[in-house]
Amino acid sequence: MRKIVEYIFCRDSEKVYFYLHGGPFFSLGSWQEDPFATMLYNEQRNLILVNYPIVYGNGGISDYQFLKEYFWEYKRQHPNTEMVLLGESYGGYLASLLTLSILLCK
Repeated sequence: MRKIVEYIFCRDSEKVYFYLHGGPFFSLGSWQEDPFATMLYNEQRNLILVNYPIVYGNGGISDYQFLKEYFWEYKRQHPNTEMVLLGESYGGYLASLLTLSILLCK
């Protein structure tokens, strides 16, 4: 399992953008490595990049479980923050799974 790294570029705001990169065969070392993350950063959005564990061969289940726990814990610690979830390629797949699970929990 890869090391999970979180990059936080937050300014004072009640809205935070979580960006899930593509993959699953790589992780990001910084926001400059991804054009979409760079755009969000340049627009001065509150941006959090999350490198998920990337476990091969299980259809993203481990990454999904990690992210689900990560986002619920973040929301628990920051209850007044609006969370915006964005993903590209594999990250988009994970974002759609997470969105579905949130909708089903209501």
